[in-house]
Amino acid sequence: MRQLKHTRATKEYVEKFSTLVLVVLRIDEEDKLHYFMEGL
Repeated sequence: MRQLKHTRATKEYVEKFSTLVLVVLRIDEEDKLHYFMEGL
């Protein structure tokens, strides 16, 4: 997740991030927000 960076369309970033969140089974909401914001 830390390697995912917003470099193109925001929609593309959100889609990729959402896919990663589905793969990572144990992640709480606070961490999701942190990683999402870090990648922007």
